[in-house]
Amino acid sequence: MIGKSCFFIERAEKPAKNMKILVFQQTGLPVSEGCGDVLEKLSQKAELQFVDTKGIMSGQFSGDYFFNAHGEYYPMEIEDSLFSFFAQGGGLLHIGGMPFEKAMVFENGAWREVIRTLGDLRNHEGYGGLSMPMDIFRARLGFTPYSPAYENVFMDWKQTFDKALVGDLTLTNCMPERSVNLTTTVPLELTFPELELIDSRSYHGRPICRETIPAGWVTTPDGQKVMPSLLLTKFWGNPYNKDQSVIPHPWAIFTGVLNGPLPEELIDSMLNWLCLPAVLKNIELPYAALHHGDTVEVLPELCGTLPIGWHIRSGQAKLTKEELRGGKSPEWAISEKDSIQVSYDKTLLLQPIRFELLDETHQVRDFSESALVTWDPESLRHTRRLEADGCYFSEYQNGKQVSHSRWINGTNWQDRCQYSLTWHNPNPLRLASDAKALHEAGMVLVRTHYFMPGWFRVMPGEIFAETHGDFYRSFEKGPEISERHLRAIEAHVALFSHMDLILMPTVYTQTGPEMGNPAHWVGSSRLTMVKAYRKAQMAFAKQIMERLGGCASISWDICNEIDTEMYPTSEWLTEMRGIWGKTGQMIGIGTYGCEDNVALGESADWHSIHTPCCKTKDEFRTGKPCLLQEAWVPTPSTRKGEKDLEDHLSKSLAWTLKFGGCGLMPWNWNMSMVNWRYKVGFVDYWDLELGCCVHPDGTPRHGLITMRNWAALMEGLAFDQTANQQVVFIYPKTCLEGGGYEYTVYLKENHIPFIGVNDRDFADFDLSHTKAVFAPYYALGYREETWRRLRKFAADGGVVFAHNDNMQLDENGEFARHREIPELPGIEKVGKGCIRWHMGYNESDPLSLCDPKLLNSLPLVRRDDTVIPLDNKKIRITERLSTDETTMPTDWIPYDSLPARNIPVKIVVEDEAGDITRGWAKEGNTISLCGANISGFRPFFVIQVAENSFVAAGTDLMVKTEHSADFRLVDYTVDGKIHPLSCYSVLKKTVHPGETIIQQDGWHAMHWVQVTLK
Repeated sequence: MIGKSCFFIERAEKPAKNMKILVFQQTGLPVSEGCGDVLEKLSQKAELQFVDTKGIMSGQFSGDYFFNAHGEYYPMEIEDSLFSFFAQGGGLLHIGGMPFEKAMVFENGAWREVIRTLGDLRNHEGYGGLSMPMDIFRARLGFTPYSPAYENVFMDWKQTFDKALVGDLTLTNCMPERSVNLTTTVPLELTFPELELIDSRSYHGRPICRETIPAGWVTTPDGQKVMPSLLLTKFWGNPYNKDQSVIPHPWAIFTGVLNGPLPEELIDSMLNWLCLPAVLKNIELPYAALHHGDTVEVLPELCGTLPIGWHIRSGQAKLTKEELRGGKSPEWAISEKDSIQVSYDKTLLLQPIRFELLDETHQVRDFSESALVTWDPESLRHTRRLEADGCYFSEYQNGKQVSHSRWINGTNWQDRCQYSLTWHNPNPLRLASDAKALHEAGMVLVRTHYFMPGWFRVMPGEIFAETHGDFYRSFEKGPEISERHLRAIEAHVALFSHMDLILMPTVYTQTGPEMGNPAHWVGSSRLTMVKAYRKAQMAFAKQIMERLGGCASISWDICNEIDTEMYPTSEWLTEMRGIWGKTGQMIGIGTYGCEDNVALGESADWHSIHTPCCKTKDEFRTGKPCLLQEAWVPTPSTRKGEKDLEDHLSKSLAWTLKFGGCGLMPWNWNMSMVNWRYKVGFVDYWDLELGCCVHPDGTPRHGLITMRNWAALMEGLAFDQTANQQVVFIYPKTCLEGGGYEYTVYLKENHIPFIGVNDRDFADFDLSHTKAVFAPYYALGYREETWRRLRKFAADGGVVFAHNDNMQLDENGEFARHREIPELPGIEKVGKGCIRWHMGYNESDPLSLCDPKLLNSLPLVRRDDTVIPLDNKKIRITERLSTDETTMPTDWIPYDSLPARNIPVKIVVEDEAGDITRGWAKEGNTISLCGANISGFRPFFVIQVAENSFVAAGTDLMVKTEHSADFRLVDYTVDGKIHPLSCYSVLKKTVHPGETIIQQDGWHAMHWVQVTLK
């Protein structure tokens, strides 16, 4: 037995049957449909106390739970009084529509709705145009409203409910038009007031205090959950008041529009929830990952008192890797024991566990679930692995290359309920669900954030040495990283790796005043390259790599968004890669632009650009793999917002492909429900709208389908990099401050493809396709092996562009006195080729970069910006000039004009015969394949799957053909497999002579249409 979690239950008398509900009614205020019937039913089940606006504002009322008899309507003037009610532990019962949806004011004898904006925010320190809509009251309560990505246009959806908490109930009426996410956390300054001056996101280690169970779902005919309709919120911890001893009441919210009768069992389940005297907390795992020989005991934790006759029982399940990948649900083996023992089992990947709270009638009243992961280091040596391959990536499985020069789709991701706490006490059952969804959507790289545990102790301790230094240094006890931390990371690595995902942790171990350190988050510009910090970084890195160094499916992002001098950054990263990259795992850094990437030298295996989707930069040509790593798409979950999301995400993918990027990783996959800031309740505006693919509850957005379809479009394509190899750009070990970017700019502007090769790899690089090599001036020096290879390359007929001053130094800056370097610039003949020597600091004059006349004398292939070569195929891009591009309406500067530029409107893949085999196009464009012309009213995708058959995805597709055709709705997986749907579906279509319009709207848009021509 290696670990145990706390277990404490306090017994109490059986609670009273009656409950007191505070009912708000105001004469003349509009009432949502169906509220009268609900109020009548409540009067039969609970004690009601009625109060109006004056009574609410006076505070002279009593009641445990607030119920609005007007449904979605409420007077705006009662917000502060209501907030105080909830802050003091008041519960919430809401039935019918969105809670607090329509804030009303009474003017000129009538009620009118108020639309608040960001400018109305009090105490707000974020960004955004002041005219942006911003629901202040709900933001303070932790509510994030959203609309479903796919509307209920076919009227064949239904509501299903949790059988344990509600019963075997199905509803086809009272469908919600919108839903809400709700979870809050305790900002750090509540428990540590000394941190009042610190932005609370500078340390994410705070507990979730209002966990929400979605107990009812809107479900499509094929079984997909698209929106929660019943939300049951637990009450442990108080997020609204600094008095943490106040234990608030539960909340129960039903968002369905009351256009029909509600079943008694639905209302009873909500009232039963509100009557809970105790709830189960999140399961506290001793360790999240089991090692060989381990057995752990997991015990439940309660908040509240357990009445006589109530008890806890447990459940266990087992899932292999194949079962998890296949989507098998846990099959619970229920035991009356109130503890769980789990032992290591190499045949399993995941062992789910569950605790249930039962009342005296043996009815389940609450539950909590988690899981433990099997840690098998040997199996993780053979999972999917990526290597830098020129300007793209190669993929390996079991040590063998399975693809080369491939595009990579990925995403920024975070555990949707806990953020950084996931590294301390993760919920592997939820992680496994996310990993499966990411894999099915075609993601490969998954970037997440991880703070070095000693970060807070060392960093602010240095910055505030004269004030709170002792406090900060004592904040975290113990080693830099504990065994529990390591086991939590292992759980992430095991689950993601076995789902064929490459985990890319962003490790906050920075060197200077960049985004991820206190310079950004605590308002200090003091450099943080302090000896104590560097020492802590090295210790941290060694602890991590001792455990994870042998894993194949990891690439490290060692820093995030640096904005300091690149010379110390390059030097620091070179030092760090001795640990992080020691076992061959790739490392890189998140940067804002190409200039920073080039200045990193050979230390980074891949490059990245961080920028919003609407401002995608033409900066991906660095000679190494370069990702659009943080493509921000802050769009609200509304009908218009979903269209903005689809348009901007697709455009950014198309631009990244055109500009030479190797993949796109949007920020972020799922909106966080926990990033609360600004003195208990205010949130960053963007925090409400950043989930570009799914919501925190896992329900889809249009970004999910966009990313999945682009992954399918690019799957199996290999880029022909022969032309890139004609020019080699050497990345030195150490970069000097002052330049390097000019080379890539010149090559890019002259449409010359090139490839980047590290100084450490140059001696063994295949130069058979190379005509020119650049050894940039900004290097500290070059290895002896590189010098010899350059001389041989020139002797064999190549052209080398080098500098007199740095070529006489080795990679460590020591004089290599035996090298024969000309004293003056000029052309040195070497065998069949030459070396073009330069001297001094480069300026913008192209002559000082490359001698254009000499370069142009070489038989170089020039790039066509509308054609990208593939192995035996090509990508052809059709563009249009756009002069009216603007930023997104929810960008920092909404509707800001962008420079006129060419926008891809159609991207097709052609085979050697010139026939189109797959493609993407914006509305108004046509793609022809298999004897059919396909177009659509929104961006669409087509992929040929047989000689006379293709699959298509889009909204209102139009297919024109002289042949008769068969249409059916299917699942088309990223790896090219077609599966019939698990439900009966009539595909709505309109047939005209020679033309068929497929109405692929609503839930149909989550799938593909297979078209077979006869």
